[in-house]
Amino acid sequence: EEIEAFIGEFVLKVQDYVDEVVEQAEEMHLYERILGWLDEHYREDVDFEEAAAAMGISYSHMRHVVRENGDISLTDYINRCRIREAKELIITTDQKLSDIAEQVGYHNVQSLNRFFKKYEGTTPNSLRKMDK
Repeated sequence: EEIEAFIGEFVLKVQDYVDEVVEQAEEMHLYERILGWLDEHYREDVDFEEAAAAMGISYSHMRHVVRENGDISLTDYINRCRIREAKELIITTDQKLSDIAEQVGYHNVQSLNRFFKKYEGTTPNSLRKMDK
């Protein structure tokens, strides 16, 4: 009787562990799907509600998954993608900043300047001047 109780308890603990591992794997897969979608669409006007619906999840769940696994907000992730591309274009091309802003998803050069300063600690013009 004691052995049966022990084995039954052991089986339940193993099942709980397996369920937890599966859940973590599913969440990591969802996290990667979300980031993949954001990586493809950051140049667009992103509607997070629509993005979540397209993935079959709620916006709040999407926010939670990204925050828990990436320690970043959805908006910060989008802005970091945009600034990373803008930085590359500033360094490697002579495009006007207004064209770069539009290309990476900002509506105007002021938004590019504001977020560039926030994430890079300098302005796009300063970076361009340093690079020459």
